[in-house]
Amino acid sequence: MKHDTSQFVDHFVFTKKAPFMQRVGDLVRSGHTSYIQGRVSVDKAGFLAGKFESRFSICRDNLEASRARRKGLSTSRLILLEQKADEDLSWILLHRHGAELDRSEKWRDALKDRVNITGFELVRITKPEEPKPVWTWRYSRKRHDEIREEFIMLIRQRRDADLERMIETVWRTPGFAGARDQVKKIKDLILSEWRRSRQVGQLPPTFPERMGYLRRIPDVGAKLSAVRKRRLAAGRAHIEANRDALTPVLQARREENPSSRWFEFLGGTTPVGDVRPETLSLLQAIVESRMREADRHLGTADAGRWLESFLDWPQPRFMCSRPADVVACQEGVAEVINGLVSLPADCFA
Repeated sequence: MKHDTSQFVDHFVFTKKAPFMQRVGDLVRSGHTSYIQGRVSVDKAGFLAGKFESRFSICRDNLEASRARRKGLSTSRLILLEQKADEDLSWILLHRHGAELDRSEKWRDALKDRVNITGFELVRITKPEEPKPVWTWRYSRKRHDEIREEFIMLIRQRRDADLERMIETVWRTPGFAGARDQVKKIKDLILSEWRRSRQVGQLPPTFPERMGYLRRIPDVGAKLSAVRKRRLAAGRAHIEANRDALTPVLQARREENPSSRWFEFLGGTTPVGDVRPETLSLLQAIVESRMREADRHLGTADAGRWLESFLDWPQPRFMCSRPADVVACQEGVAEVINGLVSLPADCFA
């Protein structure tokens, strides 16, 4: 069965790690124990969501998903996370098999192959007050060992200011039960190493009174379109703030390749529908050709949707200008054609 991979879904993106981790845990707890995960650029995230919607119906609401499970169908959820230090988004697709086992993906089993996200892993632990094991997050073994080694090093090297900052950082760890248990043991490690490495009577560092419990918190984030607009606004602000520094670079490029149209930022809002029909036809033919190179044998409508999204999306190679504004003149059309031809083939896959 062929699926439409050109569909764009304006999916929700979490911008805080704690609610993201809560939702992943909720889904695994509800039986969505098969998963795949990875990273994707903001440019491609909507098409990734579109592909998964076509194949796994990830946009069902809770009621629709419940009805699907009663009919013996599988249910899936895609969760996206944006982190400040990362250009790309982290994603995880969680799947609950229906009456028939899905073999279209190389599913990993959360019961055997733990979900690992940003240095945390999802595990099941036993608690005295609970009749059966519960799911919780804790530091992965690798990250936990790194934290232990860093504390020991800071104490032995007498870097007390860095030690205090490190304590503040670790004590701000999201208060999942597994992570809280680890932090309590880290405190014991710090005190033990302090007694071994420091003189008698030298007071150990102070610790926060307690590490808070993590309560149920609402989703925190925005739609992909809003994330994209925010990033573009930041990029434009950077260009404006650094225009004097960028000018010599642009001039050097013009001198190196006079035939290429190296322009400054164009802040237009030309609707894609207002682009000249002959220009659209020419660009669409190029997109169809590139799709065939990527082994995507789709129709004209698919190429048209891909091109519409491309034209409306500000591009770094055009100084964050929208291609729909760039093609207003013949020089701009030539530049956009060069841009389409030079894009990696996987952009059309």
